[in-house]
Amino acid sequence: MKMNREIASTIVGVLMGLSMSADAAMVSILERDFESGDLGAASITTPEGNSWVNPRPAVEAGGINGSGPAIGTFDGFFNSRFMAVGDLSGNIGLSNSGRSYVDFALSLPSALTSLTIGYDWVFDTNNPANTNPDLFSVEFLVGSNAYSYLQGSATSLTPNRPELVSTTRGTFSATLTGAVLSDLLSAGVNQIRFNLLESVGNNSSAVGIDNILITGIVPAPATLGLLAIGLAGGVVARRKAKH
Repeated sequence: MKMNREIASTIVGVLMGLSMSADAAMVSILERDFESGDLGAASITTPEGNSWVNPRPAVEAGGINGSGPAIGTFDGFFNSRFMAVGDLSGNIGLSNSGRSYVDFALSLPSALTSLTIGYDWVFDTNNPANTNPDLFSVEFLVGSNAYSYLQGSATSLTPNRPELVSTTRGTFSATLTGAVLSDLLSAGVNQIRFNLLESVGNNSSAVGIDNILITGIVPAPATLGLLAIGLAGGVVARRKAKH
């Protein structure tokens, strides 16, 4: 009986320790690197039916309309295939206006305790200071309601192409917790939108996006703890039966 109690105590201790150490787990929610050439989007909207959203290679021989690889590929910022939005997707200088956006479907676990979003991005424009500037934003959506929690600050760089007035680029990363995350979950957010608004017809902008990664943290199931309790209960039952 002494040996049984010691074994049972050891098993319970080990299993409870495992349960304590596995109290959270990471889940993958969305991942897009566009290497297959498929955007994998839930929906794509562009002005007047133009195909201003498409995947592009990191380097294009001759660029768009023979204008050189710099114009078509954001000065080589991306080192692999990426998603481009606006102005024939990278060719700054075309006159147009309207809104182009790409929506990706999300399925957020209700037990999320944190949500981390990351992506590489470029926003090139020759209309940053107009009274109606061109704008780039990333938003969570549920139906027609947008939650603009992802409009982070940009790192400004000096444009290296004469047709540009402003270029901003970098790697965006944010982790949402607490009330902000609770609002998203309560609202039933089910999409993320990459949105470009070109306000003036004689100005133009383009956006490049790559390496979208959205992950979350959820509490791990209490399976190990329940198993430990079950084993302990079984030992107690056997002891009573022998008496």
